Amino acid sequence: MILKVMKFFRGYLLVRLTGYSPERFFNLCGNADIILWNMEQTEEGYTFYISLPAFRKLKPMLRKSGTRIRILKRVGVPFLLHRYRHHRFFFVGLGSLFVILLLMAQFIWAVEISGNSRYSGQVLRDFLAESGIGYGSWKRGVDCEKTETLLRRAFDDITWVSVRISGTRLYVDIQERLTEQTGTGSAGEEADAATDLVTDVEGTVESIVVRQGTPLVANGDYVEAGTIVVSGALPLENDSGEISDYEYCSSDADVWIRTTLPYKDAFPMTKRVLQKTGSKRYGISLVFGTYQMHLFDTVKEEMVCDSVYYDPRIGRDFYLPFQLIVRTQEACKWQEIPCSREEICQIAQLRLADYCKNLEKNAIQIQENSVIIKASATEISVEGSLDALVKATRRTETEKMKKQEGTGTYGIDTTNVGHSD
Repeated sequence: MILKVMKFFRGYLLVRLTGYSPERFFNLCGNADIILWNMEQTEEGYTFYISLPAFRKLKPMLRKSGTRIRILKRVGVPFLLHRYRHHRFFFVGLGSLFVILLLMAQFIWAVEISGNSRYSGQVLRDFLAESGIGYGSWKRGVDCEKTETLLRRAFDDITWVSVRISGTRLYVDIQERLTEQTGTGSAGEEADAATDLVTDVEGTVESIVVRQGTPLVANGDYVEAGTIVVSGALPLENDSGEISDYEYCSSDADVWIRTTLPYKDAFPMTKRVLQKTGSKRYGISLVFGTYQMHLFDTVKEEMVCDSVYYDPRIGRDFYLPFQLIVRTQEACKWQEIPCSREEICQIAQLRLADYCKNLEKNAIQIQENSVIIKASATEISVEGSLDALVKATRRTETEKMKKQEGTGTYGIDTTNVGHSD
């Protein structure tokens, strides 16, 4: 971009080379460090671009190579000044343009924020705008160090901020505090409470791994819905091998039950499609900060609007104080179209896949599925069953075991105590 601007200000020419030995001409230009670009061979010779200062040095090369050169096009500021040298208002307008650009360069017209995840860029921009920093701010009035301190004090989760100004853009780089996941008090209370593990489905126990608690079922056992599979009561035995008391804990285990889940779904036979009629309209809008100015831009109903945003700038960081929006609107209408056989199968598979994903979030693993698709005049129905492994996750409070009457601490019967006599 900068090279193009320099070429334009210096001026360059599109020329055509003809004559006896163009190859020698190109060799002579290379020895003299003369740059030629966009060279093309035509029936009449060669065409290429050359800068205006270099063009003035070609006379010896043309004489030695026996070639001739013809100017096809003149581009650049020197030719514009020569063409409009008698137009005073042209120079007045050109000077006014440079003055306006010089004035615009003293303000900030764009704010770029990076490194943020917890706070959105719009929230940070609004905060800076309330503090007088942002779109339209005078660059000399923005203290980068004070802005960094302001952001750190206003947002507790921001630990580091770097603010700098380049051109008419304000760059804000931030780093946020990493959150540490810690257990809640309710979870700790739940861990201390005595609970049993209960299954919500009926089926066969596929696998059981107990980390804490007393298992009440084994692999291959058939269980009903609501069956306690792991108890939170831990029996304590005495020296005689009899149960003397119980300790209580929160049961912890992985118990998988193989079961069959019913599946039923229905969706319409037709699909609603938005079809374009071919009529198009174009519009342009200019955005100045929070204000918009619409030029030939009116959005109508039943039209699909495609917007393209442009941020005009000169160079890399010299942004202009407005944003350009180009909209293309196409007229359209909704139509009901019957679904094809392939589309029906695809829709049914996608809905079944989404249903299985939701089950997996609830500790249910789908092993196999067997479904049948039925079609009516207006509706598609899908029915069948799913072979699944369901993890027992429901917890209930452990029932406290009562100590039998007449039984001592070590299991000795003390109901009828005899005398030594």
